[in-house]
Amino acid sequence: MEQEKVTFNLSVVDLGKMDYLVEHAFYANRSEFVRTAVRNQLKQHDPIVSDESLRGKMVSLSTESPEVRNIWAIGVFKLDAALLKRHLQTGTKLGIFVVGGLIVDRSITLETLKEVLATAKVYGSITGQPEVVRYLKEGERHV
Repeated sequence: MEQEKVTFNLSVVDLGKMDYLVEHAFYANRSEFVRTAVRNQLKQHDPIVSDESLRGKMVSLSTESPEVRNIWAIGVFKLDAALLKRHLQTGTKLGIFVVGGLIVDRSITLETLKEVLATAKVYGSITGQPEVVRYLKEGERHV
């Protein structure tokens, strides 16, 4: 599974405690410590962020109609040019809800995306053309 790099700040005391645990072989390195801490927190909040709970949230947000087709993904979803082309041809819009990663094909321009996109919400990472990524990261899109 692809990993994202995250930067954050800790107090010197917390950093020192983490380094102490690493030095005494509780963890192989700082990264392992942080990954373990994140997994433990996600497990604690599992009723909120489990696949089942997220799917229920996606369905409750659904505004699907003959004019809008919703795509929901937990994991990684690739938005390719062929899908957008089909929607341009039929005149239907897309609603996108992703928890994980959205990969927007590099051939997709911002103009084309704006023509097809009805809504978009991504919790996680977005990759694609810089202007497309900026547009999607500006927040939830309601066109």
